[in-house]
Amino acid sequence: MRKVYELLASRPSKPQYTVSSDTPVTEALRQLTFNNLAALVVMSGHTPVGIMSPKGLLLRLASNLGTFEGLCVRDVMSPDIAYATPDTDLLECMVMMTGYVNGAIPVLQQGKLVGVIEMREVTHEVLREQQNGHKPKRAPTPAPLRDFMPLRRPNSRPSLELVGRH
Repeated sequence: MRKVYELLASRPSKPQYTVSSDTPVTEALRQLTFNNLAALVVMSGHTPVGIMSPKGLLLRLASNLGTFEGLCVRDVMSPDIAYATPDTDLLECMVMMTGYVNGAIPVLQQGKLVGVIEMREVTHEVLREQQNGHKPKRAPTPAPLRDFMPLRRPNSRPSLELVGRH
């Protein structure tokens, strides 16, 4: 399976779109829209501190009675960042992005932002590899599903009840 660094090297060079946490939401929304981005990485200096996606904006819009007036990126960003490194497997990235709501994840090398990959380009690469006959290794199960196993009692029909593993 291809790695993140191979994906970054194979695509045309494009700017890394980032915002600071003090950026007005309307300006960040313009960047998302005009640059056709899945998410923006929120930076504090050279350190990523969050990610802002259209879904996060919509959730905030719904809870803020339909207005972004006076809101900054810090008010709508997700501080929980899933990230990849250049050596991360693309299939792992796909699983990571599926587990998080954002359509993109930053690529960090030694804590510095070196790129951003989006779900659509990762999906495209994984499908292309499968069509070319490369069988990918099995992806890890996303964490929320891994924590539960179906409960089956001996000598009984399978149960639909789920029990958390501790």
